[in-house]
Amino acid sequence: MSLLALALAACGAQSTLPKVYTPQVRLAGYAAADEPRAVKAAQDILAQGGTVADAGVALALTLTVTLPSRASLGGGGACLIRGGRDPTEDQPLFGGQGGIFGPNHRNDPVPTQSIEFLPGAGKEGGALGLPALARGLYAIHAKYGKLHWEQIVAGAENMARFGVPVSRAFVNDIAAARAEITGPNGKPLAEGDVLPQGELANSLAALRTRGAGDMYIGRLAKDYVAGSGGEIDAAALRDVAPKWQDPVGVPFGNNVAYFSPTPGGDFAEKLWRGINDAPAGSNFVSRLFDRMSGDGGGAANVVQRAVAIADKSASLLPPASPAAGSPSALGGDAATGFVVVDYRGAAIACTLTMGRFFGAGRLIGNTGILASLPVPGPRSDGLSGAALLVTNDNVRKLLGAFASGGDRSGAQVMVETALNALASPLTLDQAMLTPRVYAAAPGEILAEPGLPLGQRATTETAKLGAVNGFACVSGLPGNDQECAVQADPRGAGLTALAERKR
Repeated sequence: MSLLALALAACGAQSTLPKVYTPQVRLAGYAAADEPRAVKAAQDILAQGGTVADAGVALALTLTVTLPSRASLGGGGACLIRGGRDPTEDQPLFGGQGGIFGPNHRNDPVPTQSIEFLPGAGKEGGALGLPALARGLYAIHAKYGKLHWEQIVAGAENMARFGVPVSRAFVNDIAAARAEITGPNGKPLAEGDVLPQGELANSLAALRTRGAGDMYIGRLAKDYVAGSGGEIDAAALRDVAPKWQDPVGVPFGNNVAYFSPTPGGDFAEKLWRGINDAPAGSNFVSRLFDRMSGDGGGAANVVQRAVAIADKSASLLPPASPAAGSPSALGGDAATGFVVVDYRGAAIACTLTMGRFFGAGRLIGNTGILASLPVPGPRSDGLSGAALLVTNDNVRKLLGAFASGGDRSGAQVMVETALNALASPLTLDQAMLTPRVYAAAPGEILAEPGLPLGQRATTETAKLGAVNGFACVSGLPGNDQECAVQADPRGAGLTALAERKR
C-alpha cells in the first residue's frame, strides 16, 4: 500500500499534464426581487464589478419589461441607498483614512440617503400620473454608478426587443388583476410565452442613446404628451425631478432604522416608532423578545407580536381606509420592492409603483409605456410600497435591508417581517414564512392561515403583501456566513448571490 502511494506521488511530481488554472472567486453581493430575470440582471451587474446602484438601476429597468404589472417607465418609486459607490480594491467601504470614503474627502457620502420619484398628477384633476422612473434611476446612477449608463440600459432594451419568456410572477399578477392580455399567438398570455415589446424597446433605446432627459424634454417627451391625449401637461413633464434627502434615522436599540420617503414608508416608520418607542425595557418588543430568547420563539409569541403590530397599525390608518370585507381592502394599491447588497455593506432598497396593478391600464401612444396613476391619489394611497434599511452607524455596518410591495398591506407586513428577522431568534427564512396579520380597518383584521388567533374577529386570506429582504446577524462588512437574502416565498421571485474573480 505504501509503495503504491509513493509511486503515485512520484508520478504526480513528474507529470507533464498542463496545469489547470482555477480562478478564485469572492462574494460580490446579494439581490432579491419579485421577478427572476430582474434579479439575474442585478446579479450580472454585480459580477461585472458594478455598484449596488448600477445593479439596482438595471434591476428596475428590467422590471419594466418583465413585470409591467407593477413597474413602468410611466410610474415611479423611491429608494434608500447606503454607501452606493464601490470603492477601489484597497479602500475600505467606510475607511477612516482620507480617500474615496475618508472623512476628509469632499465627496464623503452620507451613510444613508433617500430619493423619491413618485408619479404625481400629470394635469390638475387628471387621472394619469407623471412618468418619474427614468429621471429617478438616472439620478441614482449619476451619483452612485460606476458602469456606463448605456451598459445598464442595454440589457432591458434587448429583452424588450427580442422578447423573454413570460414569468410566473407576471402571470400571477395578470390573474390577480383579472386582466385580459393576449400573447403573440392570439391566445391569453401564459407562462413561458415569449413576449416581444418593440415599442417599449424603442423607448428604452432612446433613454440609452439620448439619456433620461429625452423622456422629459426630447422626442420621447413629445410622443408621450401626444399619446396621453391631453392628460399629461408638457410643462409638468419637463419639471419632473427626483428629490434627494438625508433621512433621519429611528433609534432601534444600538442601531438605526431608515425608511423610504413614500406614503408606505411614512406609515411603516410611524408603526415602527409606535411599537418600539417606550421607556427602555418596557416597550412591547423588548418585553416580548426577552421572553422569546428563553423559549425559542414559540407560536404564542409570534401571534402576540403579529396582533400587537396589527392593532397599532389599525390606530394609524387614514380615516378613509377601506373595511376588511371590501374588495379594495388589499387590491387598491400595488407595488414591487427589491434589495441589492454588496459584500462591503453598501445597499439599495427600492419600491416601485404605478399606483395599482397595470397602473391606469393604458399604453401611451406608440411608446409602449404603461401609464400610471398619481401616487398618492384618489385611487391609490401608496401604502403598499415601503423600503427599510437598518444599520449600526457607530461601527458602520449594515444589518438589514427590506422592501415591500404586492398589495395594500405591504408597509405593515414589511415591519412584521423585519422585526421577526432582526429582533427575535427567528432566521430570515423563518421570518419570511411566518403567517402575517394585517389591520385593514380598526377592529377588522385579515390573516393568513396558520396563526391561532383565538376569539379575534378575522377574515382569512391566502397571502398578504410581498417583502424581499436581507439580514445579517453581525452586519456587513463582516462574516458573510451570517448573512441571508430572501425573496418572499408567497410569490414567484428570486434570490441570487453574485460572485466575481479575485
